[in-house]
Amino acid sequence: MKILILVALILQVIIVQETDGYKFGDIIEFGRGCPCKPAYKHYGIYVGPQSGVNISQGDNDIFHHTVTGCTFGKLANTRGKWIKEKVDNYLDDYVDPSTNDEVKTRISEAIENCPRYHVTNRNCEHLATFVRYGLRVSMQAGTAVKFIQDILNSRRNKIKIQQRQQADLEAVEQQVEQLTQEIQQRLDDLRAEEQSGSEPEPADCEAICKKPK
Repeated sequence: MKILILVALILQVIIVQETDGYKFGDIIEFGRGCPCKPAYKHYGIYVGPQSGVNISQGDNDIFHHTVTGCTFGKLANTRGKWIKEKVDNYLDDYVDPSTNDEVKTRISEAIENCPRYHVTNRNCEHLATFVRYGLRVSMQAGTAVKFIQDILNSRRNKIKIQQRQQADLEAVEQQVEQLTQEIQQRLDDLRAEEQSGSEPEPADCEAICKKPK
């Protein structure tokens, strides 16, 4: 009996080490860019096989929305160069997290019907919050993406006000669509940089993070 207890304790320690403390269904935040000024944040759901929950993930650790679709991936391949990933279940104080079965169901649904990535309403954070909470939310506070979103929303509102005064709703939609495409292109460029493994060099981050005297 003592031997069995010892083996169980050893296995428990191994599991904790391999999962880095993450639990199935946790939202994992991956910062991109320099620590002082992240360009954006990538989000995924932890599904590591060490969690003991089978979702046909194989040896993959996360489920996330990328430019290639809603797919499983590895922590090691998703980690940023300078910013350590972390758990960010930021709605837990307001919304009850979903059960493991609900998380599994939503992952299966997302695999079957994954929308094309879009910065304002179909990004990686929308997928992560949907899987964990059943709600599609994107904050991206303090990042370049949030700044881009704010600019887009501000310009959209101004255009709508101006064009509505002229009763030209068709022109509104055309200009809004053009702005959306511009932002989408910028995000595609950022994702392409991520896939290529391109991140700021130490000297670049030092220059970016250096505060003026």
